[in-house]
Amino acid sequence: MKKIFLYIASALAAVCVVTSCDLDAVVYSDMTETNYPQTAADAQSLLDGMYGYLKTNSGSVNMNSTANTGWGWPVWSIGNIGWYGWQMVTSDEGRSGGASNQYTDFTWGTSGDWLQTFQIIKNVTRMTYIIDVIEKTEGISAAKKAEMIAEAKCLRGMFLYVVYDLFGPFHVTLDPAEINDIEYVKRPSKEEYRSWIIKDFADAIPNLPGKTNGTAMWGRLNKGFASMMLSKIYMREHEYDKAVPYLESLLNMGYKIDPDYFAPFAEEENDENIYCIPSGVKADNEFYFYTTPGNCAAFLNVNKKHSHDGKGTFNTTKYWGGFKIQWDFYDTFDDKDVRKGGMAESIRDINGNVWTRENPGSTNLQYGAMCCKYFYPQDRAYAGNIHSVCFRYADVLLSLAECYTMIAGKPTPKAMEYIKIITDRANTTDLMPANVATDLEAFKTFLLAERGREFYVEGWRRDDLLRFDDYIASAQRRGKKNATEKNKLMPIPQRVINESNGIIEQNPGY
Repeated sequence: MKKIFLYIASALAAVCVVTSCDLDAVVYSDMTETNYPQTAADAQSLLDGMYGYLKTNSGSVNMNSTANTGWGWPVWSIGNIGWYGWQMVTSDEGRSGGASNQYTDFTWGTSGDWLQTFQIIKNVTRMTYIIDVIEKTEGISAAKKAEMIAEAKCLRGMFLYVVYDLFGPFHVTLDPAEINDIEYVKRPSKEEYRSWIIKDFADAIPNLPGKTNGTAMWGRLNKGFASMMLSKIYMREHEYDKAVPYLESLLNMGYKIDPDYFAPFAEEENDENIYCIPSGVKADNEFYFYTTPGNCAAFLNVNKKHSHDGKGTFNTTKYWGGFKIQWDFYDTFDDKDVRKGGMAESIRDINGNVWTRENPGSTNLQYGAMCCKYFYPQDRAYAGNIHSVCFRYADVLLSLAECYTMIAGKPTPKAMEYIKIITDRANTTDLMPANVATDLEAFKTFLLAERGREFYVEGWRRDDLLRFDDYIASAQRRGKKNATEKNKLMPIPQRVINESNGIIEQNPGY
């Protein structure tokens, strides 16, 4: 009985977080394994509820019970050891805290409560259970059942990926017959685990919706999401030929580059956005909670078109934010680069004082620039009622440029055409070194830097650095002498190691 209540509670706690659902509230009482789930609506509620784990705010969705302990970070939380936040605060892009931070400084060890983040592994089991429920539930048409299972496999694929990306391969429950098994099993090989991720996404694609912008399916996982995830997985291992078909499938799906770089962040269903975590009070986005310091009233000298006064002022509300853009990363942007307008090197505090990079006072400007890439009305930003961009069409073009070049062993005309689309919008094409179009190493150096400028605070910087084999080297160049190969992964929680009685091996170096 205990296990079924775990699933039911996790689903119902987060039900309706997808804004396109508009489901009526349902009250369940005295739920047991014999009376729930039984209907198509029951199965749908379980599936809908799991979207809560993709949310962007900190905290948990029934992941921090007394029995399990710890704080469960949702996937797209900007918090330090949420998957999304981890991509930034351990890269050259962002930092959290003040003069020191164990994650930014690569000084973490096994003593931290890594169980907080590791708990995302439970969602793999939950999704296996839900897939089994959908398959066995009567009253669902064959087409609808195929669609629901595809959605569930796509969700499970994402949870599988997060576990793998942060901790490496680990045994997970993919067979519903094993759901009640609680014995530890030795960790699988990297190749076996990757095959599970790839299979879930590939199985899902045929029955997922295509472009969902402006439709009732907006907010639900789609072909674009699964295709982008598969491309990321293959590209990480430099299997560029396998990534290309998934990326090319998005070229004729109706997505396009918006002439205004900031439009996709101001408009949730902009045609450049392939997938976003929807906005809404039931799944608030804590972006500004984490990026706005407690003494800040406004970010100054940002993009004028999207600012609140049309002159470069973005009004804020004081929060607890300690996240900022590292100054060295900020300095990679030329002043003419329009994308620089999503960051601020000066602020006005709650007392009316103006602080700058040169004269930061006690503000976070001592450590980096403020970020306001999501230009939303102040009341919506205050409430956290803003979306979170996961994939944009710009990533399709730059990823294809990389794939074509790496496959050919040299920059190709098509690769340069795609890059020019991005740099033209940024107003930086004339800044591109001439040898980028002819020399492979110059191309790679430029592309890595350009991806940083294009996708800052979108959660993919660590992935880029790992793919270009620059994650540890870039940390050491920043003076992080503690950064070593072991830091490409988090440590397995010590509690898991202890409970397994030696069956589970710790990640190398810890």
